Amino acid sequence: MLDPMHLVVFCDREDDRRVFSRLQSTSEFLSRIPNENIRILPTDGLLDPVDSGSRINTLLRDDRPDYVFVADGRPVLVVELTEHGYTGDNPLQRFTRFAIAAEGGVPFVYFTPFSRVRDDELDRGDRNPSERHVNTDVFKGMSRLTDIFGVPLLALDWPKNERGKPRKLGANPSIEKCRNILGELGRTVEILLRDFGDKSKRRESILDAPWVREQTELVRALWTRENIRTSAVKIRVTRQELQDIIEHPLRILGSISREGYFFKDKPERLLLLYCIEKARVEAVFLPNGTRMHREAGLELLRQLLAQPVFAECLLYQTGYKWRSDPHCGVLVNLDYNYCRNATGRTTADRDRSLVLFWPRVFLSKDSRAYSAVAEAIKRLAVTTSEFHQLFLQRYENEPTARRYIAQLMRGRGNNATGPGKLIGIWGNNTKQARVFRHYCDLVLLGDAVLLGDRWRGFELRR
Repeated sequence: MLDPMHLVVFCDREDDRRVFSRLQSTSEFLSRIPNENIRILPTDGLLDPVDSGSRINTLLRDDRPDYVFVADGRPVLVVELTEHGYTGDNPLQRFTRFAIAAEGGVPFVYFTPFSRVRDDELDRGDRNPSERHVNTDVFKGMSRLTDIFGVPLLALDWPKNERGKPRKLGANPSIEKCRNILGELGRTVEILLRDFGDKSKRRESILDAPWVREQTELVRALWTRENIRTSAVKIRVTRQELQDIIEHPLRILGSISREGYFFKDKPERLLLLYCIEKARVEAVFLPNGTRMHREAGLELLRQLLAQPVFAECLLYQTGYKWRSDPHCGVLVNLDYNYCRNATGRTTADRDRSLVLFWPRVFLSKDSRAYSAVAEAIKRLAVTTSEFHQLFLQRYENEPTARRYIAQLMRGRGNNATGPGKLIGIWGNNTKQARVFRHYCDLVLLGDAVLLGDRWRGFELRR
């Protein structure tokens, strides 16, 4: 049994450390962890100095969880808490943390409301606010990680109040309130550390233990319920269809329609459509940083697409601007749920390829595609401009078009003359770049294609 006096708990932030003190009040075992052993995660260094190559070490730079429990230099448990449990992609934004923990051989606990009502409906005073269930792809992905890496990923339901919202601890909660809200989490963390922590430290499987097996089966049961809505931007394409989209990006309208998707919802979708209209591959970049001009690069891609894994491809078109969430977690979840084979521990172990299409992000401000979109954003208020006409087509009259143009431009930031934050430039040293390079076969930007890290060493054959 692990001695709690020798456990170190790394917290993401100071407020997480305060929550952990509440969690300690629910467990005699956790209460014995010394205060000086409860620390803030460092910004660099190794969480697993025993195995410097462990994927768990990437947590420090790529996607920090709320808590990492460490015994004798080895991470033995990762815990993530969130009150947000809505549908769609948002619950998936943390999934990179799930995957990195599992890839590092470390058990994981997710504490979140499995369903909850929407705040906006409560604020409006709706008599019957709707209860929204967490996207079951989260739980399906947890079970897939358990099956592949042999470590438990467990999910616990955050208690809700009579209005259907997650119960809050408040500033100075009583011990009874802490136990009512955090009690199940405290018991689960205690069991994983007290009864199984030594095995986790030695990277021995604990899945055969009856209690652990029972908990993983509860997670499996959570994803038997189908999601109500399906995604229009996660599409399966053939090798030829992918090649057509790379060489002629507007061909994606054969799978994601103008009227059915781009002309619906927020005005950002019109910007996305315009970026696709102007997109053109000007360069192809290999994992080692080598830049290939268009024609040679396209020929290399034709040869790459002849690889068996590209016979069927999963393409994820993200309409987000340059940021990491939620699409990092969405993509990692897609990899494990729909691309990896039954025992696929690495990105080379896929039955189908995984491709990210990110039209609002460009490799270079000097590219023709970036320049065209940036100039169009500057001239959006000009009624005769091509981009303005797209708003007229969508909203059918000038006053409505101008209102939605103003809504779009409010997201531009303080850059009054340039594109501001509406379109972005790829940053190679960012979290999202590292995640996408690691998990994707290809990243299609508005002006370039990047080969994923798994294709390091692939060369053009003359």
